[in-house]
Amino acid sequence: MTRTWDDVRCELDCWIERGLKVRFWVRDDDACEMSSSLAHLHEFATRHDITIGLAAIPSKIHPSLPQFMKDEGRRFHPMCHGWQHINYAPAGHKPSEFGNERPMSLLIQDAQWALSTFRKFFPNPDVVFVPPFGQISRAMIKALPGIGFAGLSAGPGWFERKKLRLSSCTVRIPRVNIASWSVIPRLDVQIDPIDWQQRTAHSADTICEAIVRCLRLRRMGFLASDTPVGLVTHHLDHDAKVWEICNDVLDFLRRHDAVEFLHVDQFFGVVQRARNG
Repeated sequence: MTRTWDDVRCELDCWIERGLKVRFWVRDDDACEMSSSLAHLHEFATRHDITIGLAAIPSKIHPSLPQFMKDEGRRFHPMCHGWQHINYAPAGHKPSEFGNERPMSLLIQDAQWALSTFRKFFPNPDVVFVPPFGQISRAMIKALPGIGFAGLSAGPGWFERKKLRLSSCTVRIPRVNIASWSVIPRLDVQIDPIDWQQRTAHSADTICEAIVRCLRLRRMGFLASDTPVGLVTHHLDHDAKVWEICNDVLDFLRRHDAVEFLHVDQFFGVVQRARNG
């Protein structure tokens, strides 16, 4: 593993030289009930001493999940994962539950039901919305604060997606330190260890390359250096290789002095207080 991680180590050493810290976090999707896979995820979080954002599907929550969170939940921060996790996109399009395929009135109605149901199980005043399939329309993002959500967690925002694409080309990227332009605080994920076509883990080389690209955008000022880098997991879909690579990633990152892991339960409150002055 040493050679595989050389590029990541070199990049993180550059952060140390500049006196910078990079913030990582982990989100896990599709939680519904207590299971052996969720117990494994809890062991994973405990081993690495992290808090994981646990995205639970409101319409599918079984009482065993909030009971487990009540007993052992200090390693998890519950997040609202859409409403029913249904794909409304037509064939050939990216799947989405809260995309542009349906009228806004239905999207808002579903989000309201999701928030109400979620709070019955998890009475947290600062509820974070996690759109299924990582897709959400711009209009829906603008509607989230009015519905009552305190934050959004999706895939990389538009600016980061664009710059990640450009960073793999020869095109010179304008140096812009992008602030949080979203109408709602965001904590997104960029690194997915699962190769969904093969239904197993990506190679370590692929994951390392993705991490380095995210880090360089932040260190070089194309994104704010304090923009967190997120790893997204799906405990119900992990085989042994996915668990292994997730452990490898966390083992490596936790050992480097440039890295710190977010306390997810504190992030949105801090951002919101900063916005309110």
